[in-house]
Amino acid sequence: TERWGLSPVFVCAECDAELCLCCFVRKAEPGQHSKTHSYRIRSARPVLVEEGWAASEDLAMLRAIERVGFGNWTDIAESVGRGHSAADVERHYLGLYAGRFGVH
Repeated sequence: TERWGLSPVFVCAECDAELCLCCFVRKAEPGQHSKTHSYRIRSARPVLVEEGWAASEDLAMLRAIERVGFGNWTDIAESVGRGHSAADVERHYLGLYAGRFGVH
């Protein structure tokens, strides 16, 4: 299996088999599972734009920027949590959002 939680997990809607991305792409058929079964995608921590940052953390960061104001990186980092420092949050936002999407 790949890094569960960071990569999508494909859950069979008919037999509850769980497949990692690699197995899903290879059309693996473990146990009673068939590649023709329908499925749903589950991921506890979908990555939005940068490894090490979950989509939920990006959303928390963006909400915190709206709430406490742009540039208040210490307060924003506290809202994001998960060990992201003020410098890390500033780099993430400026490098990936302001730099990539022109948002500031």
